[in-house]
Amino acid sequence: MGYVIDRTESEGLSFPIGTQQERERFLEFAKALMKAIVEERRECVKRFPWDGAVDEVKKYEDCYSELWDNVRSWEDTLDCFRRFLKDVWDSPFEINEWHDRLYVEFDFDGGGKWHGDTEEFFLKALAPYMSAGSFIGFEGEDNDLWSYVFDGKGGMRIHKPTIDWTGEKTTA
Repeated sequence: MGYVIDRTESEGLSFPIGTQQERERFLEFAKALMKAIVEERRECVKRFPWDGAVDEVKKYEDCYSELWDNVRSWEDTLDCFRRFLKDVWDSPFEINEWHDRLYVEFDFDGGGKWHGDTEEFFLKALAPYMSAGSFIGFEGEDNDLWSYVFDGKGGMRIHKPTIDWTGEKTTA
């Protein structure tokens, strides 16, 4: 079981889609994420086999093949990717369009919380497509705070605030 977290804030998690080139960049991200998820599911089954595991991996593989092995319109491809995030992967992430941009947003069912590990997996796939300074912050079940800050070069770092509870007075 994972660690229960809430998203606290974010900035810059969007893709421009006004041109064909911008749309293709988003689709590169979508394809890379789906491929990584399929690979992760295969590895998970190898490490921790369970009843129905092979069927679950096949569901992921079929969805991946259905989306990328067929030529579709932009709208159909985007719709298939959204369904994959929600129905197949059961992800808290959503992709929403507004004014020629796609925004990475969050749909936290059940009180706004979800289990950790998913966020890092998703954000590693997202990192190569984010501009420098984009970030997303989280709060853990024990009130721990952290953010993932993107460097604009495909990497990200974790930023954790320092909280001093000593009560010492400081001067500015």
